[in-house]
Amino acid sequence: MRILKETELKKLRGVWAPDGENVKIPVAIKVLRENTSPKANKEILDEAYVMAGVASPYVCRLLGICLTSTVQLVTQLMPYGCLLDYVRENKDRIGSQFLLNWCVQIAKVSNRKTGLSSLRNAF
Repeated sequence: MRILKETELKKLRGVWAPDGENVKIPVAIKVLRENTSPKANKEILDEAYVMAGVASPYVCRLLGICLTSTVQLVTQLMPYGCLLDYVRENKDRIGSQFLLNWCVQIAKVSNRKTGLSSLRNAF
């Protein structure tokens, strides 16, 4: 599996209103850009397969897939944004307690066999 580059994805915010339910769920939508390689559709579907198999409060949940001309992944919206961006922007201000909590969360997900490959690919 190849990790898709951020430049290959367009990220959007949206609201999902499930049929028959009176709720509106804030979501993030990852859309492959038009100029990506044909292999990218398969790779994003592989990512969706891994994400669908992971159930953890520490992993962003996959809510759905739109199989249009470009594959779209619909995930829960992380209100504070991407954790990796946060770490990069605040690396000098992140304390040991934050890092320890993060390590514990990674270990908990790593113990779930289906989540291990997802975590390895994320870093």
